[in-house]
Amino acid sequence: MLYIKARFGDGVLGRGMGFGNRLFPWARYCVFSRFNQGTLIAPVWMRPALGQLWRGGVAYENYLRQLVLFGLFKKRDRELGVIVGNLRAMGAIGVTEPAEIAAPVSLAATGPRHIKIVFEGYEDYFRPLNGWHELLFKELRSITKAKYLELADAVGEVPVGICVRCGNDFSEADKGAKRLVPGEKTPLRWFVQSLQLIRQAAGRSVKAVVVSDGTRSQLKELLEMEDVVFLRPGCAISDLLTLAKGRILLGSGSSSFCAWASFLGQMPSISHPGQPLTDWSIEPTCGQFIGEFDPRNPSAVFLDEVRRTMAP
Repeated sequence: MLYIKARFGDGVLGRGMGFGNRLFPWARYCVFSRFNQGTLIAPVWMRPALGQLWRGGVAYENYLRQLVLFGLFKKRDRELGVIVGNLRAMGAIGVTEPAEIAAPVSLAATGPRHIKIVFEGYEDYFRPLNGWHELLFKELRSITKAKYLELADAVGEVPVGICVRCGNDFSEADKGAKRLVPGEKTPLRWFVQSLQLIRQAAGRSVKAVVVSDGTRSQLKELLEMEDVVFLRPGCAISDLLTLAKGRILLGSGSSSFCAWASFLGQMPSISHPGQPLTDWSIEPTCGQFIGEFDPRNPSAVFLDEVRRTMAP
C-alpha cells in the first residue's frame, strides 16, 4: 500500500509557511498522484499565523480567511481525512520524494510493506510544475468551498489584476530605491505609475481589480484611481482565483502568492525592478512577458503586449 500526502511547515499546523509556499508541496503531490495509484491523505491547510498578529501591517478583520486559511478548503474525492489518513499511514515506511513527479515510480524494492511519500518544502519553486498550470488550476478550484468559488467568479472579467502585499513580514524599502532586494515591500507608487502606463498603452481606462492583505487607508492612492476595484471581503483562495483570471498582472515580486497568480494565469506579469517573478522559476508557456518593469524606463515589449491583450 502506498500513502501519498503533502505536509506544510513545522508541526501539525505547519508553522512558518504561508499560503503561497504551501501550494508548492501540494502541487507536487497533485501531479504525482495523477501518475501513481495510492491512498491520498488530505493536507492541513489551516495555519497559526501568530507572527502576523505581532508584526502587524495587515487588515485584521480578514485574519481568519486570509492568513489562517480557516474553512477555505474541502477534501478531494480520493482523499482520506487528516486524522483517519495519518492513523492508517502511521506504520508506513517513509521514502524520499522522487526527483521526477510526473511519472510512475517503482516500489518493487520495498516488498509487501506499506510505504509513505510525503511532499514538503518549496526550494525548487515552479521548476517541477511548469506545464501543469491548467491541471493545478482545476485541482485548486475542486478543493475550494463553493462560497469562495462563487466570490471569485462573481468578480467577472479582470482586465488588470493587482496584488499588493502590505504585511510586516516584508521589510520597507529605502525611499526612492530604483531596485528592490528580495523580501522588500513594493512601494504603492509603483503600482499607480505602472497602471497609468498600462492604460495609456491600452488607450482607455481599463478596469483594475486589487487584492491585498492591507487596508483601504494603506492603499488610498491606488484605490482613488478611476475604475479600480478593491476585492473585499479578503479571502486567500478567492483572491488568488480572481488574480489568475487577469489578462495583465501587477504583483509584489517577493510574494509567492503573486507568483502563483502569474503561474496559474499565464498572463503578462510585471513586478518592481530587482524582484522579477521569474526568480520563482516560472516558465512563460505562451511566450508572454514575465519580468521587471520600471515606469521611468518602461519596457516596450511589455507595453506592446498590453496593446495586443487589451485590443477591442
